[in-house]
Amino acid sequence: MKKVEKQAKARLGSRVRCEEPVTDGTDLRFDFYLPRERTAVEVALGLGNAMSEWEKDLLKTLLAKSR
Repeated sequence: MKKVEKQAKARLGSRVRCEEPVTDGTDLRFDFYLPRERTAVEVALGLGNAMSEWEKDLLKTLLAKSR
């Protein structure tokens, strides 16, 4: 994931934020956030339980929408 972050920063510079907090009061973070587009990007590399990763990403989205 660090390699993906490095490439994103190299290509997008300040237009991308890595490990952006979802909302106050949680330790959840989006993999990437594009503030200009107000878009969160999650990357799933197929490690571990894919369904629980998808469910966690969905939870992050719902929390962010509520702030």
